[in-house]
Amino acid sequence: MNIKQKIGLLCLFVMLGLSACGDENKQTTVPANFLVDEQALQNAEDSLKALPQFHRRPLNVFQDVRFYGGDSARIEISIQNPANPDYIDHYIYKSGRWSGPQPVRIFGNGRIQDNVTALEQIKFTKIAEMVGIWKQKAREVGSYKTEPDLFTFVLYVPDQSRYWHSPVIEAPRASYDLSFHQDGTVKAFEQR
Repeated sequence: MNIKQKIGLLCLFVMLGLSACGDENKQTTVPANFLVDEQALQNAEDSLKALPQFHRRPLNVFQDVRFYGGDSARIEISIQNPANPDYIDHYIYKSGRWSGPQPVRIFGNGRIQDNVTALEQIKFTKIAEMVGIWKQKAREVGSYKTEPDLFTFVLYVPDQSRYWHSPVIEAPRASYDLSFHQDGTVKAFEQR
């Protein structure tokens, strides 16, 4: 064995040795589903209300709020600007922080006040309960998917109804829609 081969083997053994020496305290855990973590959801709601631009002001949500779980856990929400009610600003909550406001361009000739819901009427922690119901219904019908990845609070402007929409439950023989009233109770569970 020549010197170049010996150096090559030495480098290989050093690399293998270093890769085997990991951080003993490092824990590899599967991230919890954000959608069932009531404390994380409450923290998101509380930290939104605590943003300086909203201090002690009522907040109005524009049309919908989207709650994402899984690997891209986040909340996306558009809020009526309290300093200028003709403006809507978009915020994203991810990794425990809210992004700065991004302006939203509004189209159409509708009135903004017909497109908003008071934030106090939308309880973020209700998501955890609804996810539990979704999982139960998914098990009952033998769904392929066992974890929902999106829940949306919806304001249906034409009739001013407010409800929660969940992902379609796909089973071997049928698909099902599950929706919830604003308070988180089941509104409908129907085969498509």
